[in-house]
Amino acid sequence: MKLTLKFIAVFISIYFTSCTPDDPTPLDITENVYVAGYEDNGTFRVAKYWKNGTAVNLTDGTKHAKATSVFLQGNDVYVCGQETINFKSVAKYWKNGVAVTLSNGTTDCNASSIYVSGNDVYVVGQERNPSPKAVLWKNGIQVALSNPISSATEIKVISNDVYICGQEVIGNIGVAKYWKNGVSFNTTGSVNVNSAGSLSVFNNDVYLCGREIVGTNYVPKYWKNGTPTTLSTTSTRCEASEILVENNTIHIVGYEESAATGNYIARYWKNGIGVNLADGSKDTEASGIFLKENNVYICGQEYSLTTGNAIAKYWKNGVETNLTDGTKNAYAFEIRVQ
Repeated sequence: MKLTLKFIAVFISIYFTSCTPDDPTPLDITENVYVAGYEDNGTFRVAKYWKNGTAVNLTDGTKHAKATSVFLQGNDVYVCGQETINFKSVAKYWKNGVAVTLSNGTTDCNASSIYVSGNDVYVVGQERNPSPKAVLWKNGIQVALSNPISSATEIKVISNDVYICGQEVIGNIGVAKYWKNGVSFNTTGSVNVNSAGSLSVFNNDVYLCGREIVGTNYVPKYWKNGTPTTLSTTSTRCEASEILVENNTIHIVGYEESAATGNYIARYWKNGIGVNLADGSKDTEASGIFLKENNVYICGQEYSLTTGNAIAKYWKNGVETNLTDGTKNAYAFEIRVQ
């Protein structure tokens, strides 16, 4: 096992080195790493983010809550998520720890992604009223994105254009899709259930990533302007969680199920070629990715063999840093670096 782990560590190091230019930028000692997620306190989930490994609580721990997305603008830290109040999930965001409530608590709402452009704060998510509907909040004002059953998972604002990705049920089939300035675009090439969890825009091309459900199998995919590409995997259950495209290079993170152990393994693809971030001896998942100065940051979680709890963590160029100690369940959903 020690030799296997050593081989994986060396391979990951070589792989990440190959993802960077020939003349990599020296380590920026002033970098700040932010990760959004939650940690149990023994009774309730506490919404929080970690800055350089130090936790900042966003809720008081008396109700279930979680933070799903983080955005940095200057010295301001924006985080969105939800908190359960009177048995209803209430969507909200926090600016520098101060909460702004987005939904009124009469229906279940969640917030999945936040983006700030100038003075405008955009949040997307889902409202159940009674069927789930994809929604957008701009500066606290809610707009429904579609009438059929749908969800919105990520938002980005590029050159004043607002892009949102998610899923919509069309003819009893889930279709991965995106909206640009409120106009919807469906992905093509499949009669199976598809969902998109993340989007990236580069040179006016829109990239989505997610999964296709084929029977009992999960097939990891990304779509460029609606056209699908299947990612490399040897697993029958695999999913792509977040995509980031820079300089014509497509970076995707997610997980695949190990055929040998049955455990999930955190995985990173560069231009469709994948590498595992762990050896499969325990469950690991990768949920978010960020690039800065030739460095690749990935966040996710690993399940402790000792306690069985999920440990929130991130990897920088394949080298892992634990954010929690495993005594309580903790999850990391999105990572940003400043």
